Amino acid sequence: MKTRLTLFFDPSTPPMPKEVFLAHYVAMRAFGIRPPLWSFLTLMPVVSLVTALPISVQGLGTTQLAAVYFFAPYAEGTLATREATVLAYSLTTSVLALLFMLGMGLVFLKRGLRLLAGAHPGDVTSPPPARP
Repeated sequence: MKTRLTLFFDPSTPPMPKEVFLAHYVAMRAFGIRPPLWSFLTLMPVVSLVTALPISVQGLGTTQLAAVYFFAPYAEGTLATREATVLAYSLTTSVLALLFMLGMGLVFLKRGLRLLAGAHPGDVTSPPPARP
């Protein structure tokens, strides 16, 4: 039986909102953005919702605007420095997410090609069927 801790950090399951939010919180702290936990937990879902809106490619631009709007007050420095810090954090996490998705796509590319060729998902040894 899996404990709650092993379910939270189980690498065999895809990242869920809790892991994604934890990664964002840690990344914000690394960039010197220090929102209170309650503010982060209430504002990050709004940023995620803006990211999901189908009004820009890969959510770029809208995500950064929302992140700067909501989290710039929690960074240090002048207004321009705070905005630049949050923008750097947001672009970095967007690029890392894109690289993660690209890596996962490459990992499953071979299996996907086999499925497209007509092989069964569990059948790793048989070649694709011959075409007439």
